[in-house]
Amino acid sequence: MSTSLKVTESNDSCILQVENEQVSASFKDALFLSSGVTLRECFDQQSNQFVSCGENHTGEVVARVPADSAEPLDCEAKADQHMGQKFASRHDELTFDKIPTPAAQRCVVSVRADNRWLDTSLRGLGTKALETRPMD
Repeated sequence: MSTSLKVTESNDSCILQVENEQVSASFKDALFLSSGVTLRECFDQQSNQFVSCGENHTGEVVARVPADSAEPLDCEAKADQHMGQKFASRHDELTFDKIPTPAAQRCVVSVRADNRWLDTSLRGLGTKALETRPMD
């Protein structure tokens, strides 16, 4: 999820707070919708920065854990789960990296081509065609 989001729990419910906005709506399945693009966190290899998936990006964050987490982060398993298919079946198109920052470790699945932007969400990709476009 984007770093502009904060998730907390209250009375057995998850509260999603969007930075600088007051939101009162259900976010059920929002990550699957085109309008949910700002909720997902992506990566721009050109600038070497994490960005909203609404901006140009080369990869998508498929998992994130706090930097000090003792939980092992298996990026291939997380990619399988995120995409809804085995990552290995997309190995010719995609690659993954574990990217540590002071705040978190992230698994990022990226387009293998150095000169292409990722134009589709990887969430639930399954057997659908991967959509990319050339960098201008």
